Amino acid sequence: FPPYNLIKVDDDNYTIELALAGYSKTDVEITVEKDLLTVRSVEKEEDKDSTVLHQGIAKRLWTQKFVLGEWMAVKDATLKDGLLTIKVERELPEELKPKTIKIK
Repeated sequence: FPPYNLIKVDDDNYTIELALAGYSKTDVEITVEKDLLTVRSVEKEEDKDSTVLHQGIAKRLWTQKFVLGEWMAVKDATLKDGLLTIKVERELPEELKPKTIKIK
């Protein structure tokens, strides 16, 4: 949990989608440390003024980790309609990009 999709947009762009129905931006934390992308839920204080008569919706804490490949960087994250979308892009340094040599 949560369910997710890994999508290859093209050779250098990827998208990670996580289904987070019922979560808001303040309920989720995204961190990148070296080559590890971590998405986790954040514990919130419960409302002390109300009493839950039936708890059918789980409020458990979760963590989802993704290992990023070499030269991969997280570019953007959006949460809309219960779907967290994280954009990941490969950023090759200029000296590693293929070069075309013109023939004279």
